[in-house]
Amino acid sequence: MSLQKMYIGLTAAAVVLFGWLVVTLTSRPSTITVIGTGRLTVAPEQVSFIVSKVSTGPFAVAVITEGDNDIKTLMNLAQTTMNDPESQVSKAFYNVTQSVSNSYIVANAFSVKTKKVQNTEALIKTLFSNGATNVSNVSFTTLDPDKTEQEARINALKDAQMKAQNIVTSAGKRLGRLVSVQDDQAPPESSIQTGTNINIIKRVAVVYELW
Repeated sequence: MSLQKMYIGLTAAAVVLFGWLVVTLTSRPSTITVIGTGRLTVAPEQVSFIVSKVSTGPFAVAVITEGDNDIKTLMNLAQTTMNDPESQVSKAFYNVTQSVSNSYIVANAFSVKTKKVQNTEALIKTLFSNGATNVSNVSFTTLDPDKTEQEARINALKDAQMKAQNIVTSAGKRLGRLVSVQDDQAPPESSIQTGTNINIIKRVAVVYELW
């Protein structure tokens, strides 16, 4: 093969390669980002909350003793009322302060966790009737929160794909491959329907190619 023919062949190959690069670089797809919201309704399988009892008086030792006896009584009452060996009742915190009037304030609290969700209202009423000062941080959950969150996340991805497809169809475009998924990294939002179910919400940001 002559040098001239080799030169012509290499030149043709270079032209073809250059044309391919131009087409490739100029035909890159744009992207679209959508927020998917996953919703899930499940029955609560356990409930947890904090019960506190505040005692006051002019003498520290007497108030501390009174507070200790009161909180033990409430803890025993909670355990007896639930009548469930799997339920958990444990001391949460203890605090002693002196007020501006020189009286003493003793705050005791304990946590409750039980699968007897249906008895929650009756249990709380019983505790208040027997001297509880406050019940807080009431939380209804499932026994496997990670599984519940994953199911909500899957629903969020499906929602994102549907939203993206509707947008590109309206724009006369074509939806390409999934590029990335960004989880909100936050615990799923939850709310309780009175006496029935938990509503779980999870959000993800999804990027798709757009052709």
